[in-house]
Amino acid sequence: DDDRKIDDMWHAAINSRGQFFTASSPQELVSALTNIIASIIARKGSSTPATISIPLITDSTTAYKAGYDTTDWSGTLTRVALDPVTGAETSVIWDAACVLTGGVCPSSPLSVPTTPRDPNSRIMLTADGTPGTGKPFRWANLSMQQRQRLNVDPSTIRLDLLPPVWVADVYGPQRVDYIRGDRTYETTAVPKFRARSSVMGAVIKGEPEYVSSPTTGHRDIFPSGSPEAVAAASNNSYAKFQNDNKLRPPTVYVSSNDGSMHAFNAVNGVERWAYVPNIVIKNYNLTKSTESGVGLVPTVDDRPRQFDAFINGSWKTLLIGTTRLGGRGVFALDVTTPTLASEAGASSVAMWEFSNVAPDSGGGTDCAPGARFCSALGYTYASANVARIGYQNKWVALVSSGYFPTNSLDPSSRETAAGRTSMMVIDLETGQLIREIKTSTAPQPLPGGFKTFGLSTPVVYDFGSNQIDDIAVAGDLAGNLWRFDLSDSTDPNNWKVDLMFANYGSGGATLAGDQPFSFNPTALRDPVSRGPIFTIGTGKYIGLPDRSAAIPKQAFYGIRDYGTNSANYPIKVSDLVSQTMVQDANGVRAITTENAVPATKRGWRIPINIPSEPGERAERRVYPLFSTNRALLYTLIPKGVDPCDPGNRFALMVVDGATGSASKNASNYTTTGGNVGGVLSSPSPPGDPMSQVGGGQLIIPGLPPALNADVLDAINEALGDDVWHRGAWRELLNIH
Repeated sequence: DDDRKIDDMWHAAINSRGQFFTASSPQELVSALTNIIASIIARKGSSTPATISIPLITDSTTAYKAGYDTTDWSGTLTRVALDPVTGAETSVIWDAACVLTGGVCPSSPLSVPTTPRDPNSRIMLTADGTPGTGKPFRWANLSMQQRQRLNVDPSTIRLDLLPPVWVADVYGPQRVDYIRGDRTYETTAVPKFRARSSVMGAVIKGEPEYVSSPTTGHRDIFPSGSPEAVAAASNNSYAKFQNDNKLRPPTVYVSSNDGSMHAFNAVNGVERWAYVPNIVIKNYNLTKSTESGVGLVPTVDDRPRQFDAFINGSWKTLLIGTTRLGGRGVFALDVTTPTLASEAGASSVAMWEFSNVAPDSGGGTDCAPGARFCSALGYTYASANVARIGYQNKWVALVSSGYFPTNSLDPSSRETAAGRTSMMVIDLETGQLIREIKTSTAPQPLPGGFKTFGLSTPVVYDFGSNQIDDIAVAGDLAGNLWRFDLSDSTDPNNWKVDLMFANYGSGGATLAGDQPFSFNPTALRDPVSRGPIFTIGTGKYIGLPDRSAAIPKQAFYGIRDYGTNSANYPIKVSDLVSQTMVQDANGVRAITTENAVPATKRGWRIPINIPSEPGERAERRVYPLFSTNRALLYTLIPKGVDPCDPGNRFALMVVDGATGSASKNASNYTTTGGNVGGVLSSPSPPGDPMSQVGGGQLIIPGLPPALNADVLDAINEALGDDVWHRGAWRELLNIH
């Protein structure tokens, strides 16, 4: 009843380094109390699996783990030693965030205080978003628009209004220094920026990417006359590129919510350089992250992906980065040479950015003249992949249209065409859009007239074994699986899209969206059709409602490919063979059916319907074990929305990729199936498998050390691995 009282309470909260909540409804009060409890039980954690240096476990194999501290949303990146027999984590070697920030590192053996990195000596890069504009991230080098975005009082930014409003301040230069690591303005009265215990921000979903020698694995069998073949004939082959870079300094790339994608020396944890995408400058998120007392502000929070590609006349190693809820965009970096002597090398690293934000002059790709926003691209959640296509011998980035939060404060989300999803084909050299392929152009009608929404990561497939990719397949949050035919090499307008599969109706989920596809499919072999079978799990863990266990039952699917514009599309759940999964009292899981997938059926499914594990859903893409054509299935089991008991549990299963049944070489296999894995009591997800020297067993890093013996036996038995041996021999030279 008195604004002065409200102001007094607000000042009391700020002065005591607390927070002030207003609640005009019961739901707002619930939300405020939830936030209060969450801050009281502040904790450190990791929501990403460990990244290993090499997929072969030896005495020198290490893992890299990223995490966060909810006290002030600071981040960590640790290098962890692994037991060469079990793959268990043994000791922390260093913490890159502590090395960067300075001081005593409680998470690592560095008991002697380290000297903080001089903010002025850090190599920090940015760009205007277009090729050739890479530059140092320093106030003097920023464009007029970048300065305007950073010279704003973050407490006044209201992007939920139309038009959006904000109030300029005069602290842009100090804000840039703060982002570079200057701690001065965390304690001053004016300007006062967000206090932090580490200059590295929280890593929530930015799983580290380890890059050393080239590993994409191209073969020098590109079509005759192609740029790659011509280069190989001139002693510029991919094999030579691999050999020339076999001793490339190992580097760990990790995105964090301080607005940067960091490059750390993988040996000692020292930061080599950091890149600040223009995406998070233009949408004000970087500015908002500096506000005193603010919580987590998403900026750069997704795993970058490395690829080797032939562009501009030579082989390069590239990183494609996305931002999740930090922004609607994708960026490309050249990391062929990871070491930079100075910020003068910025132009050689920053390649291009592609975002929804219209150019300063208005217009642009998919933008109306004078518009502030473009509507084609949503928030990019691991949205990109790289392909080599036949059209003009192009290497391209395939970027899905991403996600559009229903309650977003970003007004650009409100400009998005309803029910629109698409895949954008972007020239990898220039960042220019070649074509946006809209799913609405598919000849197949959506079941029940439902709309499509939220396209996820595409996977590419090469039919001719000539390293020219022919199709891409991606799912959406409605439960549709889309097949994009990119094989026409003369005209992008001839590229086609098919609705390959829908998991709702006809014996499947009740409604579109009940079983969302939020990960990319994995292609395995189908011995019946002699073509690919695309395996994929359903479920998402993106928004607050996803923390609930009260969600529809999810499933894993294996969907056969029938070519472009097949009469078999869209495949329905009733067209599939269904397998049955059970779990015993010890958490061990088994497939109790041995249903083959005959030519008359179009794939398989495994319902995830264990009664004692409500809310279980796929945790990431299906990991392929190509040598045995098996699929490693990861799931997440949320504890629920109780803020007093945060966290998740996980499960691992291994099945035949062609049928979804148990592996027939397991010792416990019977005519009624066999064990496939079990449930883990682990606070963070397990990693991808590693092989022991000599084979014989695959090891999953990150398994809890106290894992139930029955579950561990079931996982190891289902994984298995052939012992390495010589398959054949012949005498090459006989000298007497």
